[in-house]
Amino acid sequence: MCTRFLYIDGENISKADIMSSVTDFIQSLGATDIFVGKLYGNRDVVKSSVPFCLSKGLTFVETSTISSSKKNITDMKITVDCIFDVVYTKETDSTVTLLSKDCDFLPLFYKLNEMGIRTEMPFCALAKSSFEYLAAHMKEEIKYDKTTSGLDAFLKHNNFYSPKNADCLGNLFNKIKKKTGGAFPDSVIEAHIKIKTKKFNKLIAATCGEYNIGRFRSLSAKDFSFESTIGSLGISDKYDINKMYVTYISKVFGYIPKKKELPEMLLESLSNAVKEGRVPSHSSTALKIIL
Repeated sequence: MCTRFLYIDGENISKADIMSSVTDFIQSLGATDIFVGKLYGNRDVVKSSVPFCLSKGLTFVETSTISSSKKNITDMKITVDCIFDVVYTKETDSTVTLLSKDCDFLPLFYKLNEMGIRTEMPFCALAKSSFEYLAAHMKEEIKYDKTTSGLDAFLKHNNFYSPKNADCLGNLFNKIKKKTGGAFPDSVIEAHIKIKTKKFNKLIAATCGEYNIGRFRSLSAKDFSFESTIGSLGISDKYDINKMYVTYISKVFGYIPKKKELPEMLLESLSNAVKEGRVPSHSSTALKIIL
């Protein structure tokens, strides 16, 4: 399933271009695609295109009433809506198509493609040439500095800390080492994990109290995982495990998991391991199947 966003700058392209583009776009939709289309502009300027777009399932966004200042208001509204829509649906795949000849949308175009969201601006020649340039250079091997900054960039470009990565449990050090193919020294990976988990560690200290987290504090970067966290804190109650899972994913991976409860079978396994004084085993495979 993919959400297909279509944004039309009605003040910048002709009615004929709008009609042909919308028709082609709708015909390209897959059976499971979700279509979200919006036509923007001053009603007096785009009124001839409104009935057609509404008949095709698009929404008309009147921009002349947003502000007394008419300068770039349509462009800004499209940009804000696009960013909101993409962030709101970030847990699912999405594409963006911008119908405008205005180069003011190029920063948005670049940023969305950088985020891994396929974005097109078919009426902007500069965007097309820029995309072809970027695509050609993306095929080249990127050389990352062997530093925490370089590792951050590598993991970001490879969607490691992303909702697209369902394999989020298990030993974090080993996962990063496997993802990078051993390209970064162990010391850099350890330093990265210490930086990445700083907020999570502070939250644990504030929630549980320093006196109660001695075992958790003693975990090395190489031993850090969700499983070792609940094991070191002695969390065996299923409700508390689920609560810690959401906290772990949000603070370490940077997003709220769509499913906030772990599978019952996995919960049972984690709970029993903690009760028996064992460090819960790697459980990402079971979680990935469910997600």
